[in-house]
Amino acid sequence: MVPINIDNSLGVISKLNILTTFKAKEKKCLFIKLKTYEDVMKTLRLAKKELHDSLYAFEFIEGRIIAKSCSLLGIKNPFDQSEEVLNNQYNYYVLLEAQGS
Repeated sequence: MVPINIDNSLGVISKLNILTTFKAKEKKCLFIKLKTYEDVMKTLRLAKKELHDSLYAFEFIEGRIIAKSCSLLGIKNPFDQSEEVLNNQYNYYVLLEAQGS
């Protein structure tokens, strides 16, 4: 592929630098259940403070979304929640990944 500059002239790439990140030999995963969104935010702040650059991923999802998805797909909920928990709108799951030793 030959890039075309703004002034419609052809350009040739003569030098390229690629910055890559260090690939850790080890990853640690944690999947936790939290009651409120505030708990999710506290966990994120604590993870950033304690893990610094080792924090690889922080993802969260509401428990009722997991339950509804399982219901629509016709599969068993892997978290086996009671009906009481399913109706609670403040039910979150967090996936936290850290890399390094």
